[in-house]
Formats: sequence, C-alpha cells, structure tokens
Amino acid sequence: MASIGSTSILRRGKATFAAAVVVAGLAVGGSAPALAAAPMTTSTARACVPGKILDFCRAVPPAHGFRLANGVYQTIDAPGASLTVPYRSNNRGQVVGAYVVPDGTPGGRTHGFVFANGVVRTVDGPGRSPTELLGINDHDQIVGGYQDARGITHGLLLDRGTVRNVDFPGSRETVLFSINNRGRIIGGYVDAAGKAQHFLLHRGVFTPIDYPGASLTVPFDIDDRNRVVGSYLDAAGAPQGFRLDDGVYTVIDTSAFPGAQLLGLNNRGQIVGGYLDAGGKVRGLLRDPKGTFTTFDDPDATTQTGAFDINDRRQIVGVYR
Repeated sequence: MASIGSTSILRRGKATFAAAVVVAGLAVGGSAPALAAAPMTTSTARACVPGKILDFCRAVPPAHGFRLANGVYQTIDAPGASLTVPYRSNNRGQVVGAYVVPDGTPGGRTHGFVFANGVVRTVDGPGRSPTELLGINDHDQIVGGYQDARGITHGLLLDRGTVRNVDFPGSRETVLFSINNRGRIIGGYVDAAGKAQHFLLHRGVFTPIDYPGASLTVPFDIDDRNRVVGSYLDAAGAPQGFRLDDGVYTVIDTSAFPGAQLLGLNNRGQIVGGYLDAGGKVRGLLRDPKGTFTTFDDPDATTQTGAFDINDRRQIVGVYR
C-alpha cells in the first residue's frame, strides 16, 4: 500500500494516513512510512521486497472504498477483496485504485483497478505484477506503480493502451501519484541514499518539490492549473498542508485538525483529505475555495473515513472502516 499517502490508514498515535492501498507517506507523528501496499506471492514464491513509497509487504486491515456524489454514498468493493481503496476519480466518473485479495500471506495480493459504470476491472502492470493505480485524467492516462520480479518498484504510465515505465534516473524506487489533463505528473522516488524525494514531471524534466525548511514534503495531487496540493512536516515534526502554485508555496493551516493530510483537489479549488479527531476516529475533511473546512463521515463507518480525491463534479472518493 502506498504511504503517500499510501493506503495507509491514519493510525492513532502514529497516524499513517493509509487508505487501503496507497496514499502518500506522511505520518502524523513525524515518521514517514512507505506507500502502503500489501505483500504478494506468486507461484514462483518470489520474495517480497519492502518499499519506502509503495510497500507491497505490509498488511493493511480490511476496509471498503466509497464514492460520495450528490450527498449519496456508494460503496466500492472489488470482488473477493479484503481491502478496496479508490484513489482518484476523473471528470468522466472513472475511478482508479487498488485492492487486496487474501492469499494466505500476511498482506495478500495487491491489484490495480478501474471502476466505471458500476464495474470493477482489474488492471495490473507487466506480468500481472503487484500494482497500485493512483491517478487518472480525462484522456485515458493512468499512473501508479508496480513491483517487478526482482522486487524493484517502477513508476507506471498507462497511456491509451500503451504501457510505459517512468523511473527517476538512478532511483531505487519510483511511484507516480497523479496526472492532470496537461500530462503533468506528480510522483516520488527513493534516492541512492535511501531517502524518499518527490517531483513534478513534465516533458521529460523532473523538478523537485520541497517545501522550504520542511523535514519532509509529500505532494499528493495536481489540477489542470498546475496547482499542487500536499502535506509537509515542519522542523518540529508537525504536519501542515500546502499548495504550490507557479513556484510559490502557500501554507494551508490545518492546525485545528490533528494529523490532517490534504490528498486531493479539483479545478474549483476544493481540497479533500482526512484527520484524527479527539476520540481517535479518522474523519473526512473538505476545504472550500474560501478556506472553510467541513468534516464528514461515511454512514457505515465506525472508525475511519478518509477522502483521497474530489473531481470537478464534486464527487469524492476514499475509504472507510
């Protein structure tokens, strides 16, 4: 699952906002876990190799995906899955994400999926490898990551039927989080020293994304105006939200919402994410363009509601437990 947000699940105390499969890697407590993923096993019994951004070796508790549209919650569950995590939704209503099927190993087998017209379709990387799909635009371009037979995690771009690896030069691990309608991609990689870094990729050029003075910066999403939203840890290890617009970083104050992570935005300026309330429950968070926050919960949730994305039709996708 991804730790980018990873599919982690804001865990109390350590709060990794993981959803079901991958979200970004910012832990409320100051540690940066791996992009959530679950272990995988194949008939050749190849060993699982843990990752820092996508970790296919970590078990994630069962959870359900949801889509919220016009005030109505719709559950999204892949057949046979213990965990289903919708990460992104485009403006055509197509949803991408990842799900885990129990296979006798601690983490199970992780697959990517596309949800459209009420049907979950499995979409995996080359060789049916463990895969998480993390972003989709309106032009049938999908991004994510997969782990090959050698245990190396590659950035994955599915472009109208063409499969491409997109890896940061010299990296140990690369994962792509989001792609906008202009083809700009947000992603992360692990450098030679084992440190997770993040970038904007456009026309073959990687541009680093680092909030000034932050100990960790994790961008999660990019809209069609090239605005980037994410979270960072300040020098004291406290999480804050940020927006990057034309090279200028702006703090989005989330101090009223402990452990908040901002994970998705749309072209209207609306931003979604999640936070940990005083009772230890993870709740959904929506910020409007004027800066007003609203909290929400899936009616079937008992411990967690986390939102990963919102499209221009104001449809929100995420995960609940």
